[in-house]
Amino acid sequence: MNYLIFETSSSRGLVSILDGDRVLTRIEVPFGVRESAELVPVLEQALKKHSLSLNDFKNIILGIGPGSFTGLRIGASVAKALSFAKKIPIIGISSLKTFDPLIEGPFGILLDAKLHGIYLQKGIKSNDRIYYEEEAKLYSPEALVDEIQNLPLLMSSQIAPLDIKLKGTSFDTKKLKESSPSPIQMLYQALQQPVKNHRQAQDLLDLNYFDAKES
Repeated sequence: MNYLIFETSSSRGLVSILDGDRVLTRIEVPFGVRESAELVPVLEQALKKHSLSLNDFKNIILGIGPGSFTGLRIGASVAKALSFAKKIPIIGISSLKTFDPLIEGPFGILLDAKLHGIYLQKGIKSNDRIYYEEEAKLYSPEALVDEIQNLPLLMSSQIAPLDIKLKGTSFDTKKLKESSPSPIQMLYQALQQPVKNHRQAQDLLDLNYFDAKES
């Protein structure tokens, strides 16, 4: 059972193909995606390498933000085009729930939300499973420091903008670990979605992007 994965919400883009929970291809797009023409050749190369066609996929798993307006729209447009062509359902998941901590215990995922503040997604990893008790919240830099001071692990797809935004607070940004999205974690999150949340090409995707002028 094959799954096609797109995560284009940040500067650490990802295209991946899974055969069940086995990663066949994981291609990182380290500087983000600016146009759909960048994604299509990457996908074609991966399909050719594994002798696959679009008819072989059960679902398209798509990171729906929060994140870059441009990146999210491009990822969604490619996913919808493929869904339309081959009637493949799309499963959207939070881009803040795409990371896999290397250690067990509480953790936090941080994301610079431009003028809106900083997103924090709290979670716990236990027995190789990841649990989220609540959805991500937005904080000012000062309020965020109080929320994260007792978390043993903090991750982000891009530390540089957080380093600037948290400068002047009591938080030491050296504690942040830069990380990329995990295809297996994206699959796990997608499989928890009820069928009623699966989308077809003609359906609206609830993309959570920053204001276009800020991205």
